Amino acid sequence: MALRERIKDVLTLHTAERKGAMLLVAILLVQVYLIIRAEDRLPEDTEMTEVLARVERWNADRAGADSLEQRTPGKEAPFSARAWEPFPFDPNTIDVAGWMGFGLSKEQAMTILRYREAGGVFRRPEDLGRLRALHPDQVERLRPFVRITNYEASLERRRGYGQGDARRDTARTRDYHERTSRTLAPIELNSCDSADLVALPGIGPAFARGILRYRDRLGGYHDIDQLREVYVIQGREEMLERSIPYLAIDTSAIRTIPLNRCSVEELAAHPYVKWPLAKALIAYRELHGPFHTLDEVRNCKALDPERFRKLAPYFSLE
Repeated sequence: MALRERIKDVLTLHTAERKGAMLLVAILLVQVYLIIRAEDRLPEDTEMTEVLARVERWNADRAGADSLEQRTPGKEAPFSARAWEPFPFDPNTIDVAGWMGFGLSKEQAMTILRYREAGGVFRRPEDLGRLRALHPDQVERLRPFVRITNYEASLERRRGYGQGDARRDTARTRDYHERTSRTLAPIELNSCDSADLVALPGIGPAFARGILRYRDRLGGYHDIDQLREVYVIQGREEMLERSIPYLAIDTSAIRTIPLNRCSVEELAAHPYVKWPLAKALIAYRELHGPFHTLDEVRNCKALDPERFRKLAPYFSLE
């Protein structure tokens, strides 16, 4: 009986304590509700795009930044403190060991090699600045020693040049000219791959990946100026200007959205459409029936004229 009285005494609350307990319970319920809403809420498409683009830019910049950071004892010294012997070189032919002889890391050297294998060609010393793997300080140090020589002549100067080497070098020379001529021909932006883009002046691997990923999200480009919307290019448009003359667009390759039968989720997945606009367009369609012309889409008050102009090429009335 004593135990029962003791428990009753512990659980008995006076008025102030009851009010405090009720307040704590109310706060707890609000917190639980907010957590549930946060889990149910789908992130805005633009939020995820910005996060992914920042991660991509960070990864692209690390190779160059690593060479300037102070390393821990036992590791290589930074680029500026490494002992290296400058010598004239052709960036179109120098191998991985040669790049590392200039103080670059193996990762940086392999990145440059992959760039060349994808069709990248250096025509001027300034072209080193296209490589995101190189830090600007490295570009400035290397540029005075760049000598762009005739590709065939550089092959002839190799030691131990034999018949087997001649056949291989002839094939490499032919491949080199094919890549060079390809960069001068227009590249169709809605069907090209990353190797095509990297071969153009002003576009490195990070730019190429960003352009292709944004193309997939858009469903294809209908205007060259849309390239300025690619996150990794924003703030670096002057590099893109060098490639624009070599680009062409086939608008028939655009992947359209069937406006009369798409869902809110499918519509909101497009970069130009946010969730509120997607919901408004679907609600308008359900209220007034299918769209018969694109002009009818303008009647949805949630769609402003500028947004309609950008979205019109991506709408179909199937």
